[in-house]
Amino acid sequence: MSEFHVVFKARSINSKQLFKEIKQVAQDVCNEYISNRGAYIEQVYDYEDLILFLDMYFGDLLQKNIITQYDLIGDHRNNTLNDVRAGNINISVKFRQLHCINVSTIDMEFSLV
Repeated sequence: MSEFHVVFKARSINSKQLFKEIKQVAQDVCNEYISNRGAYIEQVYDYEDLILFLDMYFGDLLQKNIITQYDLIGDHRNNTLNDVRAGNINISVKFRQLHCINVSTIDMEFSLV
């Protein structure tokens, strides 16, 4: 079974509590989804379900009025076929929290250990 590790790089974070929650959700997804589907990802290089899950999570934050907008990037723009073959999946999310001017950015790098 494959094991993945997640590295987070964050910029302009307004709420440490929200950042901690996002990190925990990403770690849980990593441990549950990627660990169980790791062989599938390695065979066909498809991580679309991972992106879909994170999109639903941020959509839920949007509906709860915790954030006012978000942009999730996890496709060919930040993942080459060679990266995915090597076990590296990069996902970036930009979001604006309610009552905040700046846009927060979190870069997540899922790496095969």
